[in-house]
Amino acid sequence: MKKLTDGKKSTPKSKKSSARSRQILVGALAVMVVFAGYYRYSVSNTEPEMTETVPVISTAKAEGENYFASARKERDSARSQAEELIREIAENEESTADAKAEADNKLKKSAENIKAEGEIESFVKAKGYEDCITYVEDDEIRVIVKAEKLESDKVAQISEIVVSKTNYKPSQIVISNHK
Repeated sequence: MKKLTDGKKSTPKSKKSSARSRQILVGALAVMVVFAGYYRYSVSNTEPEMTETVPVISTAKAEGENYFASARKERDSARSQAEELIREIAENEESTADAKAEADNKLKKSAENIKAEGEIESFVKAKGYEDCITYVEDDEIRVIVKAEKLESDKVAQISEIVVSKTNYKPSQIVISNHK
């Protein structure tokens, strides 16, 4: 090993900085997942129509693709990548106890979100909609249903389903249709 000119030896990165780097990477990936979902959602939005309690947004039909299958695939793929990184932190021997606990909490929250999304989608489809996709995020839930348009009574039904399956308020729910 070469000796530096000032007499100090070089040292490898500390375990803390490695764990911190992973935390930053997971945080950045989580932001990317949210951004990807939002981008996918907003790419084809038209002017929003507001109801009394829940915003309703109509989206334009994407030509030549199954919007719902594609959106579901993108959502699930992004989530899988984020969960993989979180698991690496949780299982890494070099991760601090706090980092492991935070990673475990994120995995539990992700599992809760997956369950809520599935339940909401099932109940909305049971109301007669051909397809539906739900995005559960920290401060908002977005539900997109396959429909030409949404009447206020249908929006209220969907909103009631979301409220009954989650702890979110109607003001935190965005319901839109996709033709």
